[in-house]
Order: sequence, then structure tokens, then C-alpha cells
Amino acid sequence: METARVTQHTTRLLVVEGDPGMRAAVRSFIDVEPDIEIVGEANSATEALESVRRFAPDVVLLETELPEGNGIDLVERYGVDRFPPTIFVVEDERDAADAFRVNPVDCIVKPFTHQRFKTTLERVRQHFRRQDGLRFFPMSDSPAAEVEVQEARRYSPRLWIRTRGQSRGQVLVVSVEDIEWIEAQARYSCAHTREGDHPLLESISQIEARLDPSRFARVHRSAIVNLDRVVEVVSTRNTRILVLQNGTRVPLSRSRKRQLFELVGQRR
Repeated sequence: METARVTQHTTRLLVVEGDPGMRAAVRSFIDVEPDIEIVGEANSATEALESVRRFAPDVVLLETELPEGNGIDLVERYGVDRFPPTIFVVEDERDAADAFRVNPVDCIVKPFTHQRFKTTLERVRQHFRRQDGLRFFPMSDSPAAEVEVQEARRYSPRLWIRTRGQSRGQVLVVSVEDIEWIEAQARYSCAHTREGDHPLLESISQIEARLDPSRFARVHRSAIVNLDRVVEVVSTRNTRILVLQNGTRVPLSRSRKRQLFELVGQRR
């Protein structure tokens, strides 16, 4: 009986890096990966755009600080939904939070080891496995379901956020699954998670823009909640409160109450 052969997909990588030594290091790392190949190299923002159009790579390794432009700005100008999946290379951890606003597959801080790069490549493989799952096992054939899938891809399962505190410029990496609620604190905010409370350097509106609105709702000018954590809504003549699984009581504004119930109704 003849055994069916499985064809392995080769991931086509474009390397955009201004340092020749770093490009050589990446080539040596990729040489030992049978399922990944480098299809082109570029060392400036202009060359990066030309190479994306010319080679149509599956994924781009993109330095943030390039001659003729910034890599993050380049992705935004091209269009986040149209630019290939991206691995950002940054000089400093403080740049990572900015890089993650355009939802890359991963973000690496220079200098990085071969082992760290292998971790990144595994994240790339997981990304494409998820995409294949969406492509071959769709939830529904309806156009509405396809829109939902496209929208879900815009939001990262992790947030990289600059924190306030003793370590200036520290970046917190938090899984959105662990977020209970977000609280506004003057010009900044605080993420309340399962592990504890994290004062952040970003405003509540900046955080809101990076969260999936089907899962997180702005229920008050000072609060965003994870809808999966809400267990009760308490309303009186003068107050409206959401009770979370851990017992936290979060204010609910009158103007947002109807929006909240409409959103929850759509999720059923």
C-alpha cells in the first residue's frame, strides 16, 4: 500500500536590516532551518518596500531604526492588514511597546542569541499553523463569519506595555486572557490581572484601541472590563456596578449600560 507524502511548506523570509553583520548572523541561523528560506535582503526603508512588492514574502524580519525611515511607521503607511507578518528587531526594550502596536508575530531586542531566534521562528510557525486552521476549518461559510475572523486577526493575544515604577522604561508583557479590568489613573492607567496590579504609562484610551472590542468593553470613562470576568450587574436608582469573578466592583456609567447589554446580546 502506497503511503501518501506530505509536502512541507517553506516559509519565505525577507530580511530588512541595516547592519551587514546582523544580516550575516540571520543567514547563518536560517541555513539550518529546512522549512524557512531567505528570499531577499534590504538595508533601508525604501528597499524594504520595493522588496516586499517584488518578493511577496511570507514574513518580514524588520529592523525598527532604518536608513530613510522607521520600520514601525513603514508598516503603518503600507497598511497593517496588507503588510506581511512581521518580526521586529529593536535596539532597546523600550521600543518594543511601540512595535507591538502594529501586532507583529514577535519582537527581538538586539543583540539576540541563536536560541532566542529559534524561539521566534517557532512563533512564526505557530502563526501560520493558526492561519491554516482558519483557512481549512472555517467557523462558517457566511460573509459575516469571515469578517469576524478578519477582525480577530487584528488583535494580538499579548500586550507589550510600558510600565510606571522604579524600573524606568520597563515593558510588561501580559496575556489578554489574564486581564481582569483596566482602570484610568489621571493621564495613565493600571492593568488589574490575575497576577497583580500593573501601573502603565499608557492612557486607558490607548489600551482600549489595542483590545478586541468583542471581549473588552469600555463601561465607564475610567474602566474597561474583560466581559468573561463579569458575573453580575447591580443597578439602583443612583448607581450601576459590575461585579467581577474575584469580587471587584467596577462602575458602569448610565450612557454605556445600553451599549454593554447590546454587546453581550450579540455574543450569545
